[in-house]
Amino acid sequence: MRGRESPDELVLTHALEKLRARDGVTLTRLEAGAHGVAAPLLSLAAVRRYASIHNVQPTRAALAVIAECVRDALIGTDRIVADAVLALGIFADAHYRHAIEPRVVDALRSDLLSRRRSALLANWRRLHEAIGVAPVDAPSDRTLRGDLEGLVLAELARQLIRREVYSLGSDSVMMPSPGHDAQKATAQRAGGRVIVVGGAVMDATFRTKVLPERDTSGEAYDFDLSPGGKGLTQAVAAARLGLDVSLLAAVADDRFGQEIVESLQHEGVDTSMLKHVSDARTPFTGVIEFELGDSIAVNWRNEKEVRLDIRDVERFESQLLASDAVLVTFEFPRESMQRTLDLIHRPQMRGPLKIVTPAHPYSDGGVSSQALAKIDYLVAYP
Repeated sequence: MRGRESPDELVLTHALEKLRARDGVTLTRLEAGAHGVAAPLLSLAAVRRYASIHNVQPTRAALAVIAECVRDALIGTDRIVADAVLALGIFADAHYRHAIEPRVVDALRSDLLSRRRSALLANWRRLHEAIGVAPVDAPSDRTLRGDLEGLVLAELARQLIRREVYSLGSDSVMMPSPGHDAQKATAQRAGGRVIVVGGAVMDATFRTKVLPERDTSGEAYDFDLSPGGKGLTQAVAAARLGLDVSLLAAVADDRFGQEIVESLQHEGVDTSMLKHVSDARTPFTGVIEFELGDSIAVNWRNEKEVRLDIRDVERFESQLLASDAVLVTFEFPRESMQRTLDLIHRPQMRGPLKIVTPAHPYSDGGVSSQALAKIDYLVAYP
């Protein structure tokens, strides 16, 4: 993460590092630093939107947005570390329910950073278990101070910057904007954040009146070659509705793959999450469409070359969790699809809506009942 932050993220990370000292991120500390160390936080558009919606002071809004971001956007151990070193107390109720002693809960909100760190390390496993997170090995005090805290605060800064574009609980607020481009961006923010995980192929469509008999040929009255695939189609549709959309898919680096990417960008779909596969051929779907609109199709998925593996999905875990909705198709390997649902299913936190469009079933078996139980909306097909 270090060395890849934007200038805004670096400024915000520095502010968080300053605020963690002594009593942490408290209302009093934010008020005292309103014109200094806390200024980058108070100037965030997400904070100003929250203050406008809930009619509270910017300092209270900043505290709420930080807590919301730690709870809903950070993952696993990062949530626990951020909660403790910043003295937020977000998970105090969960700690009490897990029978963690009040003295430990109080120590995690102490006005001394050293005491908070000691309580965190001494109760590492129990704090993870209290919020349903599988514990990793506890770091040393030196590692916590020197590496882990910095990485966690940098990730928190990144997630806060993301809320410059779309902040939870603030979708309906329109901020003043001097120009058309800014107005358009605000409209897109109001629509919500969507990630589509699926396929991107080329469709070769022949339009004909009659399907030829076997061993014969026939004439088509029209032909079209265009980007397709259920994932791509859903991403384009969502973008046309004004949503902020990214497509997570695998594309070949041939001329057809380049055409797919250009088409997505033209439609306003973010392509930064695409996996580009070198020396591969773009998957194709051959469609024969009849006069009344019914059709038949043959898919060549080229799954040996162009596919989303589990690791490809796991790379974007934080982005998936921070979205408002994730649309999933069955156009990529079943194990990767099920892993996608695993990543975004967090019973302890408010996660994205999980919408699955299966269309054609997997030919090598069904989907596990555990995966099906994690779906919010299943779009049925015959």
